[in-house]
Amino acid sequence: MPPRKKQKQPKEDEDTDAEVKAFEEIFQSKRRRLYEGARGSIKDLAATCTRLLEQTRTQTLEMKSQELELQNLAKDYQQWDVGQDDAYKQWHKKYHASARELGHSRSIKVDTASKMLNTSSKERKDMLQETLKAARLQMEQSKEREKLATDASALIRHYKSLLIVPAEASGKQKTEV
Repeated sequence: MPPRKKQKQPKEDEDTDAEVKAFEEIFQSKRRRLYEGARGSIKDLAATCTRLLEQTRTQTLEMKSQELELQNLAKDYQQWDVGQDDAYKQWHKKYHASARELGHSRSIKVDTASKMLNTSSKERKDMLQETLKAARLQMEQSKEREKLATDASALIRHYKSLLIVPAEASGKQKTEV
């Protein structure tokens, strides 16, 4: 029986060798595809990095040129600012007293105007009250006049009716006679 087992071993070994070779081929093909994909990704990444470095380089050069322009503008501004300071100092020496006086007189005028507004508001309130009273009186008087006019027109109609009825009655009597 042991010899039989030996004969079966080569067959089994052949099967396992074939399986191992198949697995090796699958593994090798997957490994190749993986390496090819990685190489492609690395090439894309390298191209992207190169492009980004070029963009960064151009942007840096642009920023440096703008920096020089800004430095020139800053120098111009400093010169202008010094000129403005000098002009203000000269004006301040010449007109300081009149400017202080002008501010003081303006302050007095504003205070006076404020007081006038406050007193005017009291006067306005008083005048409003008086006007409202006068308006109320006029409305009451006009209502009385309207009432008197209505009463007067009713009285006139009554007198007319009294005068017309006897005249008609006397006219009827003349025709009857």
